[in-house]
Amino acid sequence: MNTTNIKKIVLKSALISLLGFSASGFAETGVVLSEGKTNVTGKTVGGISSLIVGGAVAGGPVGSLLGGLAGFWLGGEAQDQLQASEKLYEVRDSSGKVQHFRSPNHEFNVGDKVEISGIRIKPIAS
Repeated sequence: MNTTNIKKIVLKSALISLLGFSASGFAETGVVLSEGKTNVTGKTVGGISSLIVGGAVAGGPVGSLLGGLAGFWLGGEAQDQLQASEKLYEVRDSSGKVQHFRSPNHEFNVGDKVEISGIRIKPIAS
């Protein structure tokens, strides 16, 4: 390969990278359809900690599995009883796809327009 071909390959690769980066930088918009609650944090913490304890106390994979399942359920119930559930928003994006998002930093009302950024939604900046 000569240097001209290498330069063309490098230039094309850089151009494709820049175009891909700029396209992924655009945030999608959506509309909040409904609000609910989720206890995924309590379930996760309860499940993981009980998985470890179940494996150590009951000994082996069966104890880990049973402990993890019990902790998953108990963690969600505990979070619900403590009224520490997180808000879960159902959002329809600009393509019509309906998705669910947690938003620990912002609260929304049904009908609010939002910006979808990865796994979070944010208010649209005016």
